[in-house]
Amino acid sequence: LRNFQEIADELEKNKALLLIEENKELAKFFTEMISNPKKKEKTGNASFEVFQKNRGVLKKIKESLDIELKKYLS
Repeated sequence: LRNFQEIADELEKNKALLLIEENKELAKFFTEMISNPKKKEKTGNASFEVFQKNRGVLKKIKESLDIELKKYLS
């Protein structure tokens, strides 16, 4: 079962994830996406491909967490 870090790494590798530490970076990102439709489309498509590839992973992670939580809450 793949974890969230692996998916985040894959998104970052495919330039479909940007880690933002400051508000200025977020504003710059949105400005760039608005002013550059081709980059916005490329980034969106890259994200979509990664999520399509990992479809169902979140459900499996949730199911695994539910099982573990029940052990601790019982």
